[in-house]
Amino acid sequence: MNNITTRELLDLEDHLRLEGSNIMGFNHFARECQDPQLKSFCQEMSHRRMQAFQMLSRHIGVNMQ
Repeated sequence: MNNITTRELLDLEDHLRLEGSNIMGFNHFARECQDPQLKSFCQEMSHRRMQAFQMLSRHIGVNMQ
């Protein structure tokens, strides 16, 4: 971790929690969707949020999948 303040670390951790919640929500919606386009959209959004989650986790030295 390079020159990150305690406040920045706390903000990153909050954002990770938010991204985790977004991932779970989009996965839930994808499972429940009957419409193929909406299901695909939810799956894509979950994938994008996972990419953001992984990028943020690298900034605080956490390796989560």
